[in-house]
Amino acid sequence: LARGKLAITNCVKCHTADNRPPKNKEVIICRDQWLGRELDALTACEVLMPLGKPALFGVIGTGLKPPTGVEPWYTRVEFGERTLLVVPLPHPAWILRAPGMRGDLQGRFLPAIVEILAREAPEAYARSKG
Repeated sequence: LARGKLAITNCVKCHTADNRPPKNKEVIICRDQWLGRELDALTACEVLMPLGKPALFGVIGTGLKPPTGVEPWYTRVEFGERTLLVVPLPHPAWILRAPGMRGDLQGRFLPAIVEILAREAPEAYARSKG
């Protein structure tokens, strides 16, 4: 993706004690205080790609149970006046801790993500490449 065509943010806006994964309560507080306003400001945003479970929880909340394992999937989430395509990705730290999965991610997972984006958000995908 062209860097000028994407925005990077965090669901939780501060470090947790001992760099532990954020608790659901912390994710909810940050989502309600900051993430919603941030997404409101990104009016051209059509696709969200949360990295890891806390980010996914921050975007979709508790109403959807994501599949387990490392399988590409997507959903659509109502956000204010618009519907956003949500395509979760593994957190980069997980990839570093599971180096045996890199080949599978590069060879199978990421091409499947590209296919999902091209099929489900073709205009956004085409614009992201420029």
